[in-house]
Amino acid sequence: NEQSSKQSNDNQINNLSDQIEQLKQQLDNEQSSKQTNENQINNLNDQIEQLKQQLDNEQSSKQSNDNQINNLSDQIEQLKQQLDNEQSSKQSNENQINNLNDQIEQLKQQLVNEQSSKQSNENQINNLNDQIDQLKQQLENEQSSKQSNENQINNLN
Repeated sequence: NEQSSKQSNDNQINNLSDQIEQLKQQLDNEQSSKQTNENQINNLNDQIEQLKQQLDNEQSSKQSNDNQINNLSDQIEQLKQQLDNEQSSKQSNENQINNLNDQIEQLKQQLVNEQSSKQSNENQINNLNDQIDQLKQQLENEQSSKQSNENQINNLN
């Protein structure tokens, strides 16, 4: 019975090791999809609960096996923490992206406003240049009229 129990424990350890390898592979393959992460978390939590139940039901295990099981549980918690950290980092990145996109939109609006202001200034410049041209023409006309008057005065004299 002791050998059978030890074999059973060894099998459980192998099964737990296999599950941890699967969790490590899942963590390595983690992508940027939130829904995928949530599904993986649910699966990992289910496996953790199964491992905890197995540990609770574990009976006549040697100290070495107990230590191995505890180490495996610690690894699972570390993987769970890494996954939590990965999600937090992903959320932070998404927030940064949103903030940057907001800044881009603000800059685009500023550019539109700046272009509109520039066009208004150009229109004012054109209007002022038109007024200058009109005043120059009036001045020329005035000078021509003055010259004509002077010529008439000279002729009368």
